[in-house]
Amino acid sequence: METNSLCIVSGNAYERGRQRGGLLKAKIAAKIDRTLGHLMSQCPEALIRSTAEAFVKTIGSDYPKILEGLRGIADGAGIEFERFYTAALGRPAATFLNPISAGSSRPSEECSCFARPQSGDRSGILLAKNADLASVGDPIASDLTALRVEPNDGYRFLCYTGFPEWPGGTEGINEHGLAMVGSGVSTSDVPSDWTDETRVGVPLHILQSEILRTCRTIDEALVHIRRSPRGFLGRDLLLADRTGAWAKCEVSFDHLEVERGGGCPYLIGTSHYQSERMAPLSPTRSQYPSSYLRMERLAAMLSDASGDLELEDVRSILADHRHGPSNESICRHSDVSNTLGSVCFEDAPPQMHVLFGRPCETRPVTFDMDSTGEAV
Repeated sequence: METNSLCIVSGNAYERGRQRGGLLKAKIAAKIDRTLGHLMSQCPEALIRSTAEAFVKTIGSDYPKILEGLRGIADGAGIEFERFYTAALGRPAATFLNPISAGSSRPSEECSCFARPQSGDRSGILLAKNADLASVGDPIASDLTALRVEPNDGYRFLCYTGFPEWPGGTEGINEHGLAMVGSGVSTSDVPSDWTDETRVGVPLHILQSEILRTCRTIDEALVHIRRSPRGFLGRDLLLADRTGAWAKCEVSFDHLEVERGGGCPYLIGTSHYQSERMAPLSPTRSQYPSSYLRMERLAAMLSDASGDLELEDVRSILADHRHGPSNESICRHSDVSNTLGSVCFEDAPPQMHVLFGRPCETRPVTFDMDSTGEAV
């Protein structure tokens, strides 16, 4: 499958997973090998395996269809399931060795995203994101994948991800206009030591596809998001729906703060929290200046923008190189973190505009609910 094409999967959870595994077999095999190699070099093998096994148990109990999807992906890609889930779900093990509470300056995920209301012919809420990830051990540009998921037991949705081994995508929009993008935030409320009794939850990255399959509105999505614990990685999550509602959810392992967008000119997420209650859980400016610089730059550009944003306006914002190009710019070029690609969602009707590469170097490809692509 070409990197810049649309992968189409359908059927029940296992069938969708198996189709995905077959279509993305080479991508997934390479990603599993790379992830395991990196994890084993950073963490004790027993910790990686016990973390992954705890997630499998929790996902199977709380969201069994997600587990069916994971099994399908492993089978479709021809990867033994234990090896597959150890890589796919073992990444949170690194959290225990690198918590923010221990003074780390490096969150494990790094992205920039924003939401802005449109009017006129482009009515609704526009959501956009740069996918920025660490240069070592995380996704690479060839991992970027665009999908249309057509469940026989839920809503169709378009999604985008740098994690081909996970069901669904980390960002998406469904046929009823519910859309979401997000940025990872390392938080200090994760357990300080791993034991067999440590509580785990379903990682939001994986849960988001289940939300898109089953929910029409933000309020319905929040029923899932409010369940804690939520894996081991926090998230600045931006959501919008067809009713005109939009919101920012600051989500950590055990805490949640929701800011509704009504009356706001825009909402922004990078890799720290803004609310009074959540801010102490995330990196400070001295720990992670890039997150604060990127948020401030996005706020300045969105404040200066007048009228509706055209797609080229969005690309230009995401391609901004103020403070760089470097680790501090919105479009990031550094040996610490890089922008792999970008995505923008609109609901007029549901569309997904994908950049399979840095926004300063590529142009968007647009997909909708009728786009052709590769399917089994």
